[in-house]
Amino acid sequence: MKNKNFIGSSEFKTYEYCPRKWFYSQTLGSNTQNHAVKRGMDYHRQRSRQVQRVINTQNVFKNIIIMGGLIWLGFSVAVLSQL
Repeated sequence: MKNKNFIGSSEFKTYEYCPRKWFYSQTLGSNTQNHAVKRGMDYHRQRSRQVQRVINTQNVFKNIIIMGGLIWLGFSVAVLSQL
């Protein structure tokens, strides 16, 4: 029988990752065949893909800004060397 007054480190890890998954494991057991758990896993996969797309887009814009700065610097040096 599980002691409800004791919380193990693995429970903290589960709660930190997803409080809802922790709740389901406490109330429904750790059955991964549970429909709610499957939906949660799908949600996290989808969310992860969305976050990765944002990171990739940020990297593209960061590179564009850096390249634009380098072009502007090169242009400025060329103009100033003409003076």
